[in-house]
Amino acid sequence: MSMVLQQPACKLFLNQLVSAELWSDSNVSFNKWKLSFGKNSALFITNAWIQGHVVKVDNETLLINDGTGLCLVTGLSKLPLPSKPIQENDVVMVIGYISNTNQVIESSDIQNIEICARLRGIKVTDISQNKNCCLGKLWKSEVNHAQQELIQMNST
Repeated sequence: MSMVLQQPACKLFLNQLVSAELWSDSNVSFNKWKLSFGKNSALFITNAWIQGHVVKVDNETLLINDGTGLCLVTGLSKLPLPSKPIQENDVVMVIGYISNTNQVIESSDIQNIEICARLRGIKVTDISQNKNCCLGKLWKSEVNHAQQELIQMNST
């Protein structure tokens, strides 16, 4: 996991991960995902940076909705969490390793729910009290701007 932690996190919307392709690279021991933007633009990402509302929470997982799709974040028990326990309807910022995309999950609590991604949590922050951050136009423009900058950097 230490190599994964050294990889940058890409700000994105969950629905963008539905069409992401697992990219083979024999030089690394972790997943890389190809996120395509049109014919000639793509980003190769390992970690995602998302924001969303908590739909369901337990000791080990969060189910998050960012308005474009759902994501299951795992490994909560191994993370330093905020002093206030995360609850349903909180707005959180999550950085996580993309372990899988576009799948259906089933458990005793959650049955047959399509998720855009499964992330292994690296950092979870409750941003519910920060109205400037909470999933508004600012986040949308931040994601779009960050992706355009990364695409431009990769094309030069």
